[in-house]
Amino acid sequence: MISGEINRLENLVREFQTISRPPALSPIRTDMNILLDDIVHLQRGTATTQGVELATDFESGLPMVEVDRNRITQAVLNVVLNAIQAMVEGGTLLVRTRSDEEYGHGWIMIEVTDTGEGIPDEDLPNVFDFYFTSRDSGSGLGLSVAHRIVFEHGGQITLRTTPGEGTTVLIYLPPGPPEGSVIGEPAPEGE
Repeated sequence: MISGEINRLENLVREFQTISRPPALSPIRTDMNILLDDIVHLQRGTATTQGVELATDFESGLPMVEVDRNRITQAVLNVVLNAIQAMVEGGTLLVRTRSDEEYGHGWIMIEVTDTGEGIPDEDLPNVFDFYFTSRDSGSGLGLSVAHRIVFEHGGQITLRTTPGEGTTVLIYLPPGPPEGSVIGEPAPEGE
């Protein structure tokens, strides 16, 4: 229990640091399937203790993307942990990748789908706001930090939810930093 609490507090401190002064990005060409597989592998123990089964469905042959691996890992990890915590009675968490031409050539989409209770309609406008949480033990930073990190990469993050059935968080990442962008520039407030 002590070890788990130390890890939780370290993550909380890291998230506060991200909000106060996000570090400049150090993007490198990355195979997202490998990165996501590592994240899923690391979270199997946490998921198992909560009665959650982790599954993956990675599209082969995805284009490489230029991301700051540490920051994108943090963003996806926040989404995965949030999904695990949403399944208080256990369930299934699916992490999937797809190429996404809707945004442009070379974009990829990451889906994180849980079978939790979903998000009530009245909470939807606030899910990416700093400090918004519906859990007693939540910090309200996980999804807001993920949103900021994805935005800094020139990407988009959205979600779909059905109360009583679960939630899917969709992360769209471009093949490289957006033209004319300032890498490491924080997301505007409210974005």
